[in-house]
Amino acid sequence: MCKKTYFVFMAVTVLVGVSLACGSVQVGVVTPIAEVQPAQEVVVENTTPEAPIPTEQVEAAAESTSLDYAALWIEYWDPKYGYGVALPSHWIVNPTPTEGYGGVMTTASYDEAYFLANSIKGWWIGGQPPEGAVKMDFVGLEDALPQQSLGVAVSEVLGADPEMSVVLSVEETTLGSHPAVWVTTAPAHNLEDTFTSAAFRLPQGTILLVSAFPSQALDSRDVQAILASLVLGKGDPIVKPTFAPHPALVVSEQVSGLPTASQVVAWYGHIASLPQGETYDDKVVLSPAGTGEFGIQGLTPELETEIQALRDASGAQEFVHLWGVLYCNVADYNTCRLMVERLAYGDADSREEGIVQGWVGTIQQQAFQAGSRYVFVLSEGVPAVYAIAGGDATLQGQIEALSDSGTQVKIWGDLQVGAADVNQVRIEARQLDPSEPGALPSSAVCEPGYFGTADEMLEVLQYNLQIGNYYPFVYSMGNPFVVGYWRSEGVSYPRAQALEMLKDGLFPAPGAGVFISDPALFPDLDGMPLDSLWGPQVQVAANLYSQGWGPDGQGEAMLVVARCSGESYDGYYWYGMLYAMGGFE
Repeated sequence: MCKKTYFVFMAVTVLVGVSLACGSVQVGVVTPIAEVQPAQEVVVENTTPEAPIPTEQVEAAAESTSLDYAALWIEYWDPKYGYGVALPSHWIVNPTPTEGYGGVMTTASYDEAYFLANSIKGWWIGGQPPEGAVKMDFVGLEDALPQQSLGVAVSEVLGADPEMSVVLSVEETTLGSHPAVWVTTAPAHNLEDTFTSAAFRLPQGTILLVSAFPSQALDSRDVQAILASLVLGKGDPIVKPTFAPHPALVVSEQVSGLPTASQVVAWYGHIASLPQGETYDDKVVLSPAGTGEFGIQGLTPELETEIQALRDASGAQEFVHLWGVLYCNVADYNTCRLMVERLAYGDADSREEGIVQGWVGTIQQQAFQAGSRYVFVLSEGVPAVYAIAGGDATLQGQIEALSDSGTQVKIWGDLQVGAADVNQVRIEARQLDPSEPGALPSSAVCEPGYFGTADEMLEVLQYNLQIGNYYPFVYSMGNPFVVGYWRSEGVSYPRAQALEMLKDGLFPAPGAGVFISDPALFPDLDGMPLDSLWGPQVQVAANLYSQGWGPDGQGEAMLVVARCSGESYDGYYWYGMLYAMGGFE
């Protein structure tokens, strides 16, 4: 089951791990002291509701007497190592497996749905978890020598491979009523990336290493209370905290679907404040008018201060160029937030060589000052506008031929910021794909999220189509994505648009699709070789024949996996498909 979960929730397992993807339960997992048996006989019971405790209930309890606060905490007794700890009753816990060597209990203040709604490809949006989002690991280290002091023993276990991890410091302390140590480690390749955990010695000699993610959560009130409540053996009672823990984290009702991320490079706009009483305090309004408006936030405190100073500015500070990541389907203005990593305004002038790598969009003519200019308009997500010019006469001729044709193109080139041009930015193109109107583009350059083998991409395709989970396609589909219609013309779509089109009526119903990988069982396709359908630039690596597509289940599709080339590796992605509404006849 966990292997299947890897493909369904690949983004989750990067950060949250198997703890939330496989078999997690509500923390109302209680084994009272009197019921604790030897580890292999422990029965774990669920004694709390399945849903998290509502925020208003927590706040109501906080306004009541201190006796009510304890009801918001619950006892957890570990079935393998026998320690006990108080946890907020709405936290999720994955108990330590009783079988096998070693083991870890993982608990978190959020569930998988919350993580998916606030992360992209396994990383929290903006690089930091939302306030109150905490994960803790309780790891049993069974290699420690009992005759050694706690500090020496934990140092030797954690520093056993100095090429991987280095122990920087060990500090004796007391947590709750137990002697403990704070141990700080760092990866050998980056000693500044420090991480601190607490270590205790259990009665049987095993070391219990307790870590919090993010590491600064060790200083939070909830984590400090959890550490203070720890009891190392079955003979001591757990004393529950007398304050209300952080309220349950729930998915915002303002947004629907999983969040998306788009790279922002030199987008041009104006930062405006929002009226008092609004949920959010500012927004960015892109130029030209109608391009898009959404929330804005600086990635660092310094950038956030600068953004606040630029609100409603005029003169040289009225319009700014912005770099960063745009997250959508998140709780912010117009359900999008631009996390700014860099900004420039006024007389700022810069040139970024080779920054334009396979951008997808259309070329148009646009009025500018007393004449007109060619512009490149992004097709996926926000239609940001850049002036565009060819680096030589041939490229300029291709730009002019493609202008206003509606052809989706991919471009490569340099970016001049501060140019006397549309939006004060210009792409100087080095390559266009395709170079002529009506041709289908290839996707020769690898992107993050593409897979390491063609077989892996085929397995992701088949498994997730069978269960109706389309999230992995957000990053494993080609951009643009090509759809060839049987005995008709092919069309290329920006990835996001293609995925929405497929979800709206082409995908087979969950459990209804049939998938055939043996080429001997493929349809004849009027004698046309499959690899000849997509043009010489497409490196076809595998095909998958599928039945049961379309609203009536009568459609068929030939799914195409192609190879791309990275700087030092090859990758594989879902390039496109050949679709037949009534089947290949």
